[in-house]
Amino acid sequence: MGYIGYSKSVNAANAEEEEGRLPATKFAKWLREKGYKGATSAFVKDVVHTDEWHHTSCKYNMTDYFCKIHFFENRKKYRKALEEWKKRSKIKNRYFKCWNVCRTSDPRRWDWKITPRWGNHCMSMSDALKEIKTVLAEVESTEAIGKVKQRIRREKLEALDNIKKALLDV
Repeated sequence: MGYIGYSKSVNAANAEEEEGRLPATKFAKWLREKGYKGATSAFVKDVVHTDEWHHTSCKYNMTDYFCKIHFFENRKKYRKALEEWKKRSKIKNRYFKCWNVCRTSDPRRWDWKITPRWGNHCMSMSDALKEIKTVLAEVESTEAIGKVKQRIRREKLEALDNIKKALLDV
């Protein structure tokens, strides 16, 4: 096994030339040329089946290669999947961004916001709700004896309720 310059392995080049397999970006371009409007590399990576990968770049990345023959054999299924993909991609995603949710279980100290962009310290809304339920169960299970502990517990519950309302309103 060798390399062609710094871009891809010899096996990757053979897969493209002889077997008709392509990486996701080239496969998406090929789909658009064949009339599958709106096909993107994200669609290809999420929906289209792959059973082969090859090393690419000078860093030896593992790149999935997608088969044209397999796609052709299942084209009706993939056309329906593309239509569903387009509908789903029109829905704006929202993410829960919290810089210190992992550092403290005290929701009063969480520094959070809801954002349309994915990035560091982000989690999906469903994951955020799971995290809140976990912390909520922990807060509710603790027995507060004194007035100070009762106030802290009440403030934690209020903070969690505010976060939960914000997540569900979006």
